Amino acid sequence: MIVLAIACVLIAARFTIGLLPFLAMRSVGLRLGFPAPEICATSTLFARMFGVRDVGLGVILLLGLRHPEWLPAAFLGNAICDACDAASLVASIRRREPILRPARLFLASALIGVVLSGIGFVLAGG
Repeated sequence: MIVLAIACVLIAARFTIGLLPFLAMRSVGLRLGFPAPEICATSTLFARMFGVRDVGLGVILLLGLRHPEWLPAAFLGNAICDACDAASLVASIRRREPILRPARLFLASALIGVVLSGIGFVLAGG
């Protein structure tokens, strides 16, 4: 039961994070702390590309719910992606880039993803 709850939380988060760049990039970016000049066509494009990746990771978890034997691999894939995100965010934070506040928020969400996916992986039999 807890595996199902973890999967549902991750799926909801993945879909929300993945779709926001398509729906409200500027307002969400400003609320997260991005400087207004940083929210441009290029950053919107990259946010949408990463958004598609997040939706894809959510779909993989959905497939894992449909096929329980795939669930450990779905959780592991999510954990690996979040761990790689965390590593790249640490580099931005260490360089004190102007997007420090959003980088810290994204780092926190990536680490939460690693922990939840790791717990899901273990509990799903991985």
